[in-house]
Amino acid sequence: MNRQFKNIINLLIIFLLSVAQITLMPYFSILDLWPNLIFLLAVSFILIGAEREAYLTASFGGLILDLVSPIFFGFNVLVMMFLTGLTQLLTKKLLSDINFFIAGLVYIVASLLFNLVFSFTGHQFDWLALNIGIVYSLIIGLIMFYTLNNWYDRREL
Repeated sequence: MNRQFKNIINLLIIFLLSVAQITLMPYFSILDLWPNLIFLLAVSFILIGAEREAYLTASFGGLILDLVSPIFFGFNVLVMMFLTGLTQLLTKKLLSDINFFIAGLVYIVASLLFNLVFSFTGHQFDWLALNIGIVYSLIIGLIMFYTLNNWYDRREL
């Protein structure tokens, strides 16, 4: 597939997931929590070895989320870029083969860190809600990982 066409498709997917994050995900909340689809997509790209797409997702998707966020502008981009980089660093250093189980562990740790950052910025901290949010993110993340792992051709990365 042409690289430019693939970039356009990726940007369209990021935009649509951002819109879904803003408009639809509140309707699927559990204890007023829902997974951040943009962050989970960035982690999924890291797990399949598409680092360029991961940083594109974190920056462009974070920027769109920052446009509607009550937190200061740029916070979503900063958090997502930092955690995407940390995920990339840890997976490259510690993990050689990413399977479904390892991907699940990465989603748990990444979601924990992501939810902790946003829990403390919102001055709300609830362990039950945090754990439910992690499990919710784990399920959505594994679906994304499975889909991307089958959709992306390793030779194109």
